Amino acid sequence: MRMNKWKPQVKINGIPMIIYSINSMIQFCEKLILVGGFNYSELNELIKNNSDLINGNLENIIVIENKKYLSGMLSSVKCGISLSGKSADGIFILPGDMPFVSAKTFVNMILQFSDDKYDVFLPAVLLNSSEGNNGKPIKKGHPVLINSEIVKTILEDEQEVNFRNILKKFRQKICMVEDEGVCLDIDNNIDLAIAAGYFEKKILKKEALID
Repeated sequence: MRMNKWKPQVKINGIPMIIYSINSMIQFCEKLILVGGFNYSELNELIKNNSDLINGNLENIIVIENKKYLSGMLSSVKCGISLSGKSADGIFILPGDMPFVSAKTFVNMILQFSDDKYDVFLPAVLLNSSEGNNGKPIKKGHPVLINSEIVKTILEDEQEVNFRNILKKFRQKICMVEDEGVCLDIDNNIDLAIAAGYFEKKILKKEALID
């Protein structure tokens, strides 16, 4: 069952989910484009009035509205990448309900981005052997990192409506990471409970390292 709440505002340890997602990315991006649809005005206010953003920095965050958000994720992706600018070499794409991607994952993908044989870079984690599928026990997740050279092609594609499907049209590289956060999206209350437990585990791990 889907969550009967506006997800960006749902709090984990007292902080709105969307703030975790922003903070995970902003340290690796010169500019962050946040695409809103439903409750766009409320999203603007949530970002402007939040004291939990890293350094309270709003200068590099742009909030834009996708009026076609009901068409799906690809419509929001197109809104965002259309404003990426010519100076960007690569573009990270992360859904707002994935708050726990680690810094190591972003670093890993940035390092692999130098491989010019590929256009799209996808993080993936190893699954338990019991969860393996067709001999390939991995699960792909987010963020997706795309080469800015394919932006024009994506924007001009009016046939495809699914984000994952349009990515299949380009050369893909799987980036193996040790980060459960790349597959941890929050769609319902069960996911939220799992996320809360994951957050606690991360805090305990940090405390153990400090000790």
